[in-house]
Amino acid sequence: MSAHAVQLPDDLDAFVRAQVEAGSYASPDEVILAGVRRFKAQAEDEAQRLARFHEAVQIGLDQIERGEGLEVTDIRAFISEIEAEVEAEFADRAA
Repeated sequence: MSAHAVQLPDDLDAFVRAQVEAGSYASPDEVILAGVRRFKAQAEDEAQRLARFHEAVQIGLDQIERGEGLEVTDIRAFISEIEAEVEAEFADRAA
């Protein structure tokens, strides 16, 4: 494991010290390590979401190339139609 020297702004330093003093963590290193782990998990989640988005876009582009696309000339009317379909589906489920 490598060591890194980190200078924290006063507000973050106070937060780290408070976490240790409250007994939430045994040392400042543990507080910082927990923060980096959370940041890493968030970054990995974001990368996965972005990959799924790119896959969905590619699927849509492929469908358009095959002529399976849908031409929308009035976006407001199209969205209203979708909303009506969703509301009807919820009404059917509630009945």
